[in-house]
Amino acid sequence: MMRDQGQPLRTIAVVGSGVVAWSAAIAFAKALPTARVGLVPAPQSLDALADLFPATFSGGAALLDRIGIDPDALDTAQAITPRYATHYADWNRSRDDWLVGEGDFAGIAGGAATYLLWLRAECSDPPAIHRLSPAVAAALADRSLPQDGDTASPFATAGDALRLDPERALPILTRIAATCNVVRFPAFARCDHAEDRVTGLYLDHDQALVADLYVDATGPAALLAAAPDTDRIDWSQALPCDRLLVAKADPNPTPIDHYRATEIGWRANWAGLRCLGYAANVTSETEARRTFDAYGPTARFIPIAPGRRTRAWVRNVLAIGDAAVRPGPLGQTGYAHALDQIALALDLLPGRDLEPLLIAEYNRRAALRADRLRDYCALLYLAQGRRAGAFWDALQQRIVPPDLARTLAHFSQRGHVPPVEEDSVLRDTWAATLIGLGIRPTAPDPSLLSIAPDVAANTLHRLADALETAAASLPSYSVSAA
Repeated sequence: MMRDQGQPLRTIAVVGSGVVAWSAAIAFAKALPTARVGLVPAPQSLDALADLFPATFSGGAALLDRIGIDPDALDTAQAITPRYATHYADWNRSRDDWLVGEGDFAGIAGGAATYLLWLRAECSDPPAIHRLSPAVAAALADRSLPQDGDTASPFATAGDALRLDPERALPILTRIAATCNVVRFPAFARCDHAEDRVTGLYLDHDQALVADLYVDATGPAALLAAAPDTDRIDWSQALPCDRLLVAKADPNPTPIDHYRATEIGWRANWAGLRCLGYAANVTSETEARRTFDAYGPTARFIPIAPGRRTRAWVRNVLAIGDAAVRPGPLGQTGYAHALDQIALALDLLPGRDLEPLLIAEYNRRAALRADRLRDYCALLYLAQGRRAGAFWDALQQRIVPPDLARTLAHFSQRGHVPPVEEDSVLRDTWAATLIGLGIRPTAPDPSLLSIAPDVAANTLHRLADALETAAASLPSYSVSAA
């Protein structure tokens, strides 16, 4: 909820041209119906991953709806496709395939965490842990999850992330913005700064625009930033993928995103796209294109610089999306994080005086949220997963970020995922990823010692079989997502 901080903001100028900018403009216009919210088009950065490959976290439809974007309108325009699971191949030492479902695992009687019961049962041949995810059950059956909100359904704990097609989504977002009275201004030309403030924003033909708040959604270029190169924390040690090749592929959507670790990095199959992520200090662009099969010669090359600004909100400029945080391509988390930034800004939105304490609190929480997302992405690179190939060999001496190291230590002791402030990744997602990577606790959870491993395994087999049976009765995903 917005707080009473004196006079409300009267004018907000959002600068940018992609889905992040339009999403922000809609959100501020909906939250401040008496304010004048304008969008100032600016050249889209060619490496703005949040705009190029937008996807939400699990439950993204609710967040979109909360900030004023109707998911049904996007669905009607075939601008979104749901993702129920992410599949990893060759990503652990045993090279087993494993999946991480959206949402939580199915619940079990007694209230114990399902993944803890699986750890107790592991020595007695339980089902693969991903079979205990309702979202994975639907994905593997190529079925569409119910959206009726039935809390008694076996799919009540399932979630779905939404993958947006920017070409189809942008016309819908501009239409929604028009209904919110968002003003579209002439294109951005330049801005002036003094003492970390934007003192003047100039449009085409040198027209000046003055606003109480300027929102920088211009991608990595961060066109409104006073010090774009110095006010930045480098994440390249934790997130080593700094190059991406992207090519169009089969346009037919599936409910699963696929990743495969390779000697030089990883490949991915996203909705309608094939990707190759690698590191420039290990592999040249020429070599990467050669290993990218038939997609290599025509694939789009995108340089990446993972990291974040030390302060996303400075005086009268709020940076969002890639202008503030660049989590890299693994998992397509950029747009999801931008939506979180927008929601947090609305929760703490100061008045016209731009209360410094509220801005400081935004920066504190936004930094925690960004760093925790970095930790989850870094887990897939730096934990005890794949260790074969030049890309992975180069990571063996990398230092794990401190909060991620604490999470690994907690999980390695009793199998628990510790709660961390401002964590946008679900506990069961952390657990599924840790287990998929082959990380195991040294001792079982004490609360489950009274359950024999074979009894636990039988319970989990029945649960997995029940989910598989229930999934078979759901409508086809191919039809629902078409």
